[in-house]
Amino acid sequence: MATEPNEVRQVNWTEVFSFTQIFKSRKLATHPSKLILAFLFILFVFGGGTLMDLIWSTGGGYVNTTGNEIYKFAVSNPSYDRMLEGWKDSRRDAAEELYKDLAPQTVKPDFLIGKLSGEVRSEYRSALSEIDAKDVKAEIEEDDSWSELLGEACDAFGDAKGEAKDLLDTAYDNARKKAKDSSEDEEERDELLEEIDNQYLAGKQGLADLANDFDKAVRSIRGETIATSFLRFEMVCVRNSLRSVIHGRLFGGLNEFTQPSPGVKDAVDTGIAFPAPEDKRGVLFYLVLAVHGVRWLFAEHLIYALIFSAYIMAGWALFGGAIYRIAALHAAREEKASIGQALRFAASKFFSFFAAPLIPLAVILLVGGLLMLGGLLGNAFGAGALILGILFFLSLIGGVVIAFLLFGLLGGCGLMYPTIAVEGSDSFDAISRSYSYIFNRPWRAGLYALVALFHGTLCYVFVRLFAFAALKATHMGVKFGIWAGGDTIKGAHDKLDVMWPAPTFQVLHAPLNTAALSTFETIGAWFMALWVYVIVGMVGAFLISYFVSASTEIYYLLRRHVDATDLDDVFVEEAEEEDLLPLETEAAPAEAVEEGDEA
Repeated sequence: MATEPNEVRQVNWTEVFSFTQIFKSRKLATHPSKLILAFLFILFVFGGGTLMDLIWSTGGGYVNTTGNEIYKFAVSNPSYDRMLEGWKDSRRDAAEELYKDLAPQTVKPDFLIGKLSGEVRSEYRSALSEIDAKDVKAEIEEDDSWSELLGEACDAFGDAKGEAKDLLDTAYDNARKKAKDSSEDEEERDELLEEIDNQYLAGKQGLADLANDFDKAVRSIRGETIATSFLRFEMVCVRNSLRSVIHGRLFGGLNEFTQPSPGVKDAVDTGIAFPAPEDKRGVLFYLVLAVHGVRWLFAEHLIYALIFSAYIMAGWALFGGAIYRIAALHAAREEKASIGQALRFAASKFFSFFAAPLIPLAVILLVGGLLMLGGLLGNAFGAGALILGILFFLSLIGGVVIAFLLFGLLGGCGLMYPTIAVEGSDSFDAISRSYSYIFNRPWRAGLYALVALFHGTLCYVFVRLFAFAALKATHMGVKFGIWAGGDTIKGAHDKLDVMWPAPTFQVLHAPLNTAALSTFETIGAWFMALWVYVIVGMVGAFLISYFVSASTEIYYLLRRHVDATDLDDVFVEEAEEEDLLPLETEAAPAEAVEEGDEA
C-alpha cells in the first residue's frame, strides 16, 4: 500500500531557527519595570562612586587622565611607569609655579590684557595704573603639599578673576563715556559705541577662556577622581565596542596589547570623543580593554577596588537580580512581576546572586596560591629542584583547572544570574548549569551571543537616535523663545547655547562651562543637566535591560538543548503565583459576569 505524501502546511521558524527567539529581547528590554530598576542601579553605582571619591580625594587619590593613565596601563605602554612617577613627582613644583604666577594677579590682574583691544584695552591699562603698586608674592612653606598649594592657587585665581571682571566693567564704562563725548557726529559715535561693545564682549569671552585654561591646568596637576575616571573609561569602552559592531569590526587591534604602537591615537580615555574614523580596533579589543581597566583599578587602588567592586556587586545582586526575575517571568510566561515583588525575590536570593561569580574566582585564586607555594620549593637548596620537577605534574593539573574555571567564568558568567532567577536555585546550581551549558554547546552559545550582540547594537542605535531626537527637539523648541545672553562663549547665539550646548548623536550632553555662566545661570544649567541626564540614563538603562533580557533568552535556549526543558518552565512560588498578572489583561464587565452566573 503506497503511503500518502505528507503536506507541510506550516513551518515553526522559531523551532527551525531557535536564535530568532533572541529577537524578543528588544520587547523584553523596553518593559518599564526593568528600565526603572536599571536606572536605579546606574544611580546606585554613580552615587556610591561619588561618595567614595569624596573620601579618597582627601588622601590624594587621583588619576592622571591627562596622561591617559588607564589606557597606557591597559596596553602595557613602556612609558606608563615613567609617566606616572613623573606626574606625581612634578605636582608640587607645578602647583607652586601656578600659585606664584597667580598671586600678583590678585592685585593687578594684567593677565587679561592679551584678550583686549582698542579703547577697552586702553581704559583697562589706565585702571590698572591707578592701583597702588604692591609686591605681592605667594606665601609658600617648605612643608606645603601640592594639594595645599593648588588650593591656594585656586583661591588666588578666584580673587584675580573677580578683580579682572570689576576692572573690565570699569574700563567698559569709561570707554563708552569717552566715546559719547568724543564726537558730535551721531553716526560715528554709534559706530564707536558698537565697536566698544564688541571689545567688551571679547573681554568677557577672554576671561571665560582664561578660566577654562586654568581649570585644565588644575586637572593636569591634580588629576581626576578614581571612580569618575574608571567609570568613564569603561563606558567609553562599551560605547566604542558597539560602534565597532556597526562597522563590522570584531577582532582588529588586539596586537596593541602585545606590541603597543607609540603612534596609536589614545582616544578611548577622552570620555566624550568617538574614536577617529580610521580606527580599526574591533569589539574584542574594547572588551579586553575594559577588562584591563578593571585590572588597573585593582593594581593601582587595591583597597578602593575591593570596596567599590563589592559595592557594585551588591547593587547588581539586588537590582540586577530583580531585573532578571522580571525578565524570566516575562520571557517564559508572558507574565509580569511588580518591582516590589522582584526586589523581594532578589533580596531572598541575595547571597546566591552575590556569590555566584565570586566562587569560581575564589577557587582560581586558591589554586594560584597553591601553585605559588609549590614554586617556593624551587628556592630550596639541595633536593628542592628535584622535588619540584617530580611533582610538576600537579602544577600542570592546577593550570588546567585554572584555565577551565577561567574560560567557564568568562563564557558563563552571564548565565549564572538567569539560572537563579529562572530556577529559584542557589549559586552552586548557577555555576554548575552555566559551565555545563557553555562547555556542552560552545558553538551554539557563541552563535547566540553574536546574534544578541548585533541585534542589541541595532536596538541601541535606534534608542540613542530616539533620545537624540527628543533632546534636539527640546533644544530647538526652547531656543525659539530665547534670544538674550550667549555673549560669554564664542559662537554662542543665546543663553541656551551657554547653559546647554546643542546635543549631537555622539554627545547628548556636553560638560558644563561654568566659567562662562553667572551664579543663577550655573544653578539653572545644573538643573537642566539633571533632567537631560535622566534621558541619557534611560539609554544606559536600556543597554542593561537588553543585556539581562538577551542573556535570559539565551539561558532558556541552551537549557532546552542541553536539558530538554521547555521554554516556559520557570520557578514560581505559590504565594507569588497569586500576585502575577498577564501582561495584557481585560477585566470582564460585572454585568457580563452576572449574566453568565444566571445562565
